[in-house]
Formats: sequence, C-alpha cells, structure tokens
Amino acid sequence: MHTLDPLRPLRVGTALLAALALVLAALALAPPAGAATQHCTDHTTATKIDADLDGPTTVTVTDTRTGDPIDVVVTITGTSFTLVSGDPDLTLEDASWCLKSATLAHDGSGTSGVSSSTNKQGRTQDISYLVLYSVTTTDPTPVTPCNASTSSGGAGVTTTVHGIGAAGPTSFLFEWEAYGVPDQFQVFYEGALIHDTGVVGDDINEGTGSATLTLPAGTSTEVTVVVTGPDGTAWDYRVNCPAGTTAP
Repeated sequence: MHTLDPLRPLRVGTALLAALALVLAALALAPPAGAATQHCTDHTTATKIDADLDGPTTVTVTDTRTGDPIDVVVTITGTSFTLVSGDPDLTLEDASWCLKSATLAHDGSGTSGVSSSTNKQGRTQDISYLVLYSVTTTDPTPVTPCNASTSSGGAGVTTTVHGIGAAGPTSFLFEWEAYGVPDQFQVFYEGALIHDTGVVGDDINEGTGSATLTLPAGTSTEVTVVVTGPDGTAWDYRVNCPAGTTAP
C-alpha cells in the first residue's frame, strides 16, 4: 500500500518551472534563426589582424599596382580601423578587406572602415578582427635627377622632386632664371624650407641668379623645388649634383 505524498504535485510543478526557465534562458542567449555567426574567408591567403593587439601593427600585403609586397600599418580602435602605407614614398589609394564584429562579417574596400554590427540597444559592436586581402598604392612622384635643367615652366605653382644622389649634410649649387616676368623659387629638404629667392625677375637682370645651398643632416636624397609665377611668365632653373656625386 502506497502513501500519497501531498507535496509531490508541488515539487513536480517546481521542477517543470525550473526546466522551462532554463530553456527560455538558452533561447534568449542563442542568436535568432538565420543569424548564424559569420566569418571572413581566405585567412590562409590573406593577412588576419586581431583587434586585441596593443597599438598599431605592421603587416605585409600585396600591392595590386606593382605586384610587390608592401608594409601597411593597421590601427584598430574599438569600432573602427585605418590603414596607412609603411613606405613614406607611397600612398595607399585603396584596399580590399573583410571586417568581423560580434556575429557579423562583411567585405569592404577603402583605407578605413567601421563595424556594421550592433547590439540590442543599437550600440555599434567593437571589431573582433580584420582580414586584409590586398592594397593599391598611387604612382610615386617622379624624380628628376640633378644636373638636368628643368624645362621652361609657366604660370601657377610647379612642384618638382629632384634626386641629388646624397643625403644631408651636403651642399649643391642652385641656379635660376626668371626672365623679364618675376617668379619665386623655393627649395625644400625633408619638408623644411632651405632657400627662398623671393619674387625675382625684371627687365634689367631678368631674374638670373645662383646660390650654394647647404642641407642639414637627414636621410632623404631628394630636394623639392616649388616655382610660383603669374600669368604670361616663363622660367628655368637647375639643381646641380653635390660635389663628388653623380646623378641618381
């Protein structure tokens, strides 16, 4: 003969409620149907950069313009990232990448990007990682060798980079000819102004002049000459190679 337990229905009901609560909690944590976690592909043929790296990191990827490898500095900060060329002589024009944030991943292009994933409160989710497939650089500025006279220029601002075959400290002879209409000649080394003729040129001396320019210590073997002239002008100048060097 079995004795009925008056509390058994209560215990069974409590157990069922506890089980139901566990099921509901699992459903709440699970992503909705059709929202399976996405991942960027081709990790083996591209470069993956994790967001937990401490500060900017330099990676090597392919430059689609030249087909050569190039260093790229990647900075991931929370919900966004930027790409900068690691070569000071080249500028990134474009890039192909995939961005992973929370459960979402999306392909994109450009030298920067932002996470496309948001939480239930509408806040943008931090980046988990970036996969960089390739980058494209712009054509480098052409370099004119020293000892080569610059062709006659005209109105406006003309900027020309000259290779001098040596880094500073060194010196070279700079010659200019502004003819009868005044022009201005400026010489820069590593971004610093080294020489400024001011506005020179008239009907008497036609702006003919020269100066020996001394460069400070540096790493660049190039100088930049900027000529500014009004309408109807013409001019020439010459960057001579430093003594003991030849045109690069």
